[in-house]
Amino acid sequence: MPAFCAPSLLPASNVVDSLYQTIQSAASPEKKVERYYALFKYLSKTNDPRIKEYAEELYAYSEKESLPQGLGYSHSSLGFYNLYQGNDLQASVEHYRKAREQFAIAGDMPQAVRSSINLGIAFERLGQGEQMEQAYDEALQIAEQSKDPNALQMAYKAKGEILGFRGRVKEALQYFEKALDANKKLDEPFLRAQILFGQGRLLSQTEPQKAVAVLEEAEQIGKDIGEHHFVLYVRQSLTTTYSRIGDFGKAIEVATTRLRDAEKMGDTIQMVNAYNDLGPLYDNLEDDEMALEQYRKALEVMETVDHPNGMMTTLGNLGLFYKDRRDHEKALSYFEKSMSLADSTGLDLIKLNILNEAGYSYLKTGALEKGKQCFEETLILNAGQDESRDQYANLGLGMYQYEVKNYRKAIEYLMPVQAYAQEKQDFILLKDASNYLRKGHSSLGNYKEALAWTETYMGTMDSIRNAENLKKITTLRLTAGFEKEKELIALEQQQKEALLQAETKQSRTIAFAVGALALLGFGFFWNARRKNQVIAAQNQQLEQLNRTKDRIFSIIGHDLRKPAIAFRGIAQKVNYLLKKQDYATLERFGNEIENDALALNQLTDNLLNWALTQKNVMPYNPQALQVAAIVEEEMALFQKAAAEKKVTLASDVPEGLSVFADVNALRTIIRNLLDNAIKYTPEDGRVEIAAKDGAEGVKIVVSDTGIGMPESKLKDIFLLREGKSEKGTAGEKGAGLGLQLVHELVQLNRGAIEVASRPGLGTRFEVRMPRRLEAA
Repeated sequence: MPAFCAPSLLPASNVVDSLYQTIQSAASPEKKVERYYALFKYLSKTNDPRIKEYAEELYAYSEKESLPQGLGYSHSSLGFYNLYQGNDLQASVEHYRKAREQFAIAGDMPQAVRSSINLGIAFERLGQGEQMEQAYDEALQIAEQSKDPNALQMAYKAKGEILGFRGRVKEALQYFEKALDANKKLDEPFLRAQILFGQGRLLSQTEPQKAVAVLEEAEQIGKDIGEHHFVLYVRQSLTTTYSRIGDFGKAIEVATTRLRDAEKMGDTIQMVNAYNDLGPLYDNLEDDEMALEQYRKALEVMETVDHPNGMMTTLGNLGLFYKDRRDHEKALSYFEKSMSLADSTGLDLIKLNILNEAGYSYLKTGALEKGKQCFEETLILNAGQDESRDQYANLGLGMYQYEVKNYRKAIEYLMPVQAYAQEKQDFILLKDASNYLRKGHSSLGNYKEALAWTETYMGTMDSIRNAENLKKITTLRLTAGFEKEKELIALEQQQKEALLQAETKQSRTIAFAVGALALLGFGFFWNARRKNQVIAAQNQQLEQLNRTKDRIFSIIGHDLRKPAIAFRGIAQKVNYLLKKQDYATLERFGNEIENDALALNQLTDNLLNWALTQKNVMPYNPQALQVAAIVEEEMALFQKAAAEKKVTLASDVPEGLSVFADVNALRTIIRNLLDNAIKYTPEDGRVEIAAKDGAEGVKIVVSDTGIGMPESKLKDIFLLREGKSEKGTAGEKGAGLGLQLVHELVQLNRGAIEVASRPGLGTRFEVRMPRRLEAA
């Protein structure tokens, strides 16, 4: 270690300068140590590599003055440096171990617990699962002996995490609750965020909707206090959680943002994790090339960093990729490497995510006994913590029994599986279970039962096929349209760039050869500058296309998918409820179907009309239209939805008032404005549509007494942007497409639209349309 001296490179920021000055002016060795700690906290937050130099400086001073607290801080900071910046995990282990010893000597139990937890993290990065668990157990032992609330909250959190790694979710959540209770006694927002993060990761497996709220709270705390590395990890869990609830657009957005931030911070671990999240998301969108590219990049990054967890995950994802494409031999080559690495590191949770998938591939390749072993090991390791995982393992065992011709045993395994699948509406599980029940009964000569399970199987296949085709067809159409437009813009841009380069070269030749033609040279410069501006505009257009495409994918993946899924297996549900004579549930079910049907119809109409406007092929057949009749018909569509929310619908449109517009466009405008108003109006509110003749044409006004909007949101209210749409007052989900479509249809019909709104008071949309042919 170097002798105590000023660092060779002084901090550039005023904050670091100020903190270092307080160290120099400290009145005692103990005060000096505490001020070094304040400096270390700041440097770790900003991921400043100079933490190493200052930590070595403090080490030399503390060793000279025999200060165990200072030695603890210096070792802890060097451990941080090697863990997150130096990528020397073994050195990190040694420093954290020494830090724990020195803090214990100094009597600082919370810091001793913190060092033991960080030691566990370093072991986890090394893939040494047993040592990781031991370090966390030692942290809990230190905390419980000291009874220090700060130490206890950290130790309980760490214990919850290790139990989560072991797949013992219920026990883990109990420890997180203990940690939150201990945190209430302290003013420690960062530790609260860390506890919420751990809790959210586990809830993501069982209650993903609840997990989103927990993780978003953790993310917000992290952003508020400037813990940027921590925010990356929270966003990793948010990506997974959004995927589990089917919001793939949001998942891709979060993962891409995380990847960019990780690259800026040089966090290779999070880069690997982000690539491993993006791969399956692109796979879900059937973009094989992009999916494989993510895994390739992950493997490239791992050539420079020791990250067993990342390696296991990447190999497992590659196995899933090839399994889904029925290349089971190639899938198993990746599954086996991943599981072998998991066995050597003792990390059961990652192996649990692979075992069932590997089991199915073994069955498909004829390695029946290996497949059976995988399913049985899943049941042992899972220990009943995740019922879904158990049922997929039982499905595999039922398939195994069928393959070995033990048909009765197969049926015994499969009957509870199909019951669970029916209850949870897991149609993939139901499809496979009913298929093997069909085959099993047929093999036993039970043809009546085989026919019944064949009907269930075919019905489930139709539900899956319809939902998949709906998503696939819409996605392909939108992708094709966007890619064609992007290709044309890119081609135009390349041509303009080539022209610009040629003209720039020519202008330079003239300027050098004939100085007297300076004015001509200026003309070339001005022309080049103008073309640069055109190219910049083209770039912005490309970026806007990408943003719009991502938003449409989000609409398809979530907003369009949700009502479509509601129609799966309607006949079976209705028949079941009729047999039970459960008329109350049947009535409620009918109302839900009606609402979903209305939402699906509205959204598909909007998508179709929006696509037509983008291609400039939207039909425009203007004619004189009676406003009152159209308003009455459109309002009738929303009477039931308004009544359920206890919202009053009213109209004030004089008879005989007419506009000159396309009938379908006018209906779509009114329908979307009414839908928007009802959505954001609470109970006992009022939505009114009025119309009157004016100097500038016919004014159609839709106003509400809803929640309103701040001025900042009005400027882009007619643009299709991710995150713009918010849930309605009864939790209704909006796609954010309706108002943009309204704006474009109003323009198509030679009209204009304005909006005024105040938070808490309501919103008013005013549409002006031409009243006669010559005004159009």
